Formats: sequence, structure tokens, C-alpha cells
Amino acid sequence: MIARRALALVLAMSLALSGCASYTAGAALVPKQEAMPAWASAGVLGVGADPYVTKERVKSVFDGDLVEEGVLAIQVLVRNNGERRALVRSSDITLALPGGSQIGSAGATAVAARFEQGVGDVVGWGIAFGVIGMLAASANKDSVRSARLADYRSKELAEAFLGPGESAHGFVFFIPPQGTPAFSEAVLTVHFVDVKDGSREVVRLPLRSLEFKGTKAKDEPVAAARGAQVSSTPELTTATRPDPAALVGTWTGTLRARAPLGSPANYPAALRVYEEQGHLRWSLDVQGGDFDGKGEVVRSEQGIALSGALGRRALSISYAVTMAESTLQATGIGADNERYSLTMQKQR
Repeated sequence: MIARRALALVLAMSLALSGCASYTAGAALVPKQEAMPAWASAGVLGVGADPYVTKERVKSVFDGDLVEEGVLAIQVLVRNNGERRALVRSSDITLALPGGSQIGSAGATAVAARFEQGVGDVVGWGIAFGVIGMLAASANKDSVRSARLADYRSKELAEAFLGPGESAHGFVFFIPPQGTPAFSEAVLTVHFVDVKDGSREVVRLPLRSLEFKGTKAKDEPVAAARGAQVSSTPELTTATRPDPAALVGTWTGTLRARAPLGSPANYPAALRVYEEQGHLRWSLDVQGGDFDGKGEVVRSEQGIALSGALGRRALSISYAVTMAESTLQATGIGADNERYSLTMQKQR
């Protein structure tokens, strides 16, 4: 009798769990250059992009509504038509939004975590079927989590070494921070690193019809819910875009960034903008944190930006620059998805 009851319990749980959460991987079409909705080149290097912006298309590949979860998935094709090997990393790929703010790419792990569920379902199985039910539900949940993460990682363009004439493809994910307003256009920025000498070539690819709905700000949930536009860089709204030549010189002030294991803090900083071999370059020295940086001053349709590397890990970052009289403000999202803000005064 006990054996029969145990068997009945196992069968009941098996039938019920078969209707619980599961993950079914979908295949994405292999992209071809001539079929990419957007394509741009810089010399011998080329980049194509195909944003996945509809719920039906996203669900067919990722078995989940990335659009609802605030994730923008872009299928990227990179090609090297040169004679030297080049490296492309998703951590070096950014998205420039209207208004000048920058978003660093997010890894597959962060995207898969958007679908993590609470323990309520597991507890419910414990109430219905006891310890055995709780263990079975927990195992099912772990199986789904592992399957989703493995699939997302397999589809991600994490890192690609391109020899002469070679190409690679995969998805690059972006999770705009809270307070990002809705946008339909953006510029995808891809850095190619020469494997031999470490030099960089940048390809900028304008994207359209992205249809991103925006995200609520932490402190303005009511306004966001009513459809109000919440600026991701409110401190820059009264400033103006500068002439690149006006940046040349030494600036001192503060960098606002998140301290390790702590809240955002202000760090004393000095910014130097100078001309070198016909290009404007910049270097940033920050006291009290691993936030030093260097790179090039870049002009684009979105305005002026300080594009380069951040800290000892050389994380990709691009600061969108505005000026008001002798005050410079710049804000960027690093490849670590953290926000960095500069407030500087020019030294005469």
C-alpha cells in the first residue's frame, strides 16, 4: 500500500512538473552581409547588425520575452578583410543613445538572470507534496536555469579572433539603466584590436527602428508610468555641445563613480586634453580609485565624446561631453554597466 501511494505521488509530481517552467532553445538564422539591415565599414573592417526588437522574434530564439525584460538583443556580424589578425570583444562594444549617453554591453549571464524567479513556486510544491515535492521543483528550476544560461552563452558574441578574410557572428546584449528614455535610433560602436601591435580601429554603425520603450527611474515611478520622458543624464540638459578645440587644456574636478562594495562617491580628478599627430587625445588621473583613463576625442552625429579605456582592466567607455562656459560635464556607461560622471573646471 505504501509503495503504491509513493508511486502515485511520483506520477502526480511528474505530470505536474511536465507542465511547469521549461526552456526550449530556438535557432537564429546565420547572418549574411548582404542581408543585414545595417552595415558599416572602416577601411578593411566591417560590421553588420540586425536588432531583434519584436516579441515574437525574440521569443523564437531565446524562449523568453527579452523586450519585456528591458533587454535589447542585437545580432552582430563582424568581418576582417585585411591582412592582419583582429580581435573583437563584446565588452568593447557600446551603444550611443540620442542625447549622447553610452551603454556598455551586458553579458549572457546578466541577461539570463532577468528570468530568475523567486522561491514561491518551490515552497508551493513543498506545501503540496512535502520535501519530495520541494526537491523536485528545485531540481526542475535549476535545470531550466542551466539550459537558458548555456544557450544564451552559446549565442553571444563574447570574443572573436579574425584572421584575414574571416568573419564571426553572435548576439550582443544591452540592458539600458533605469531612467533611460524611449529611443528608436542609436549608434553601435565596435572596437577592433590589432592582435600584433594592440592598436584599435573603430566602426560606428547607425541603427534605426529599435523601438525601445524606456525604463523607469528609481525615484520617478509615477512619472515613468504615465509615459513621461525621464532623462538618463539630467545634469547635462542645460549645457551645450562643445567645439572639440575648446576641450584642449587641463581640467580639474571630480569623478563620480561607485566605490568597490559601496555607494557612489566623488573622487578628485584631473583631465588633460591635448593634440598628438593630428588627433585630439585625453588622459584622466583619478585619486582614490582604479578609474584612470585615456583615449581619443571623437566627434559624431551625437556630439563630442571621450572614447577610450577605463582603469587597469581597460574597460571600454565613452563619455558624452557638454560644456557651459568654463565647466565641463561628461557622463558615460562603462563596459561594466556602471555609470561614471565628470564635473570639471578648466584651469587657465
